[in-house]
Amino acid sequence: EPIPATIIAGGYHRDRYHGKRYSDVDIYVNDFPNEDVDLADNVYDEDFWADQFNLKIGSFLSMDMIRRLGPEDGGSGSADGISAAFELYKNEIKYNILLVPDDPIKFIERDFDFNICKVYCDGHKVTFTKEFITDSENGTLTFSKSNPTSDYFEKSMTSHYPKLKEKYPEFQLMIPETCHKHLSKTKIPNARLFKC
Repeated sequence: EPIPATIIAGGYHRDRYHGKRYSDVDIYVNDFPNEDVDLADNVYDEDFWADQFNLKIGSFLSMDMIRRLGPEDGGSGSADGISAAFELYKNEIKYNILLVPDDPIKFIERDFDFNICKVYCDGHKVTFTKEFITDSENGTLTFSKSNPTSDYFEKSMTSHYPKLKEKYPEFQLMIPETCHKHLSKTKIPNARLFKC
């Protein structure tokens, strides 16, 4: 049975669009705080996701696995606004189930740190946002937050940006001028500032 308010977003579609190998599939799900009580209870349960993906955990020939991630891995309590997260493997493909507190599309548009990751599929069509297209056509990695906290900026630059730069080495890092004070602390070379 399909789970409503679910999208595949970020790196999977980004990398396929650019003809690069993707590393995992990120699935964003609304955690339904006020709607379907039964579903809201279930989405926080490893067994629920194991059943949804028909994981064969414990089978001698199976490599399937699932684990709930902690704050240090991007799960509940992390700085990214994620309510809970699960990592699972099915048929040697890694999936990340990320529970978010509101509509996943709004979450992507509002909370993703780099514009080149703002692409998603709702099960019917892939949506390439204006920000994604601009970065793709210009060869840029644009940091999308004009007034982030120092912690948020540092995490993006030390955790997410290096992965993007490794995959897109020819792309130019673009940072809003309002982040200049944060940028000077991270010592990332060759970033270009822009007015927002």
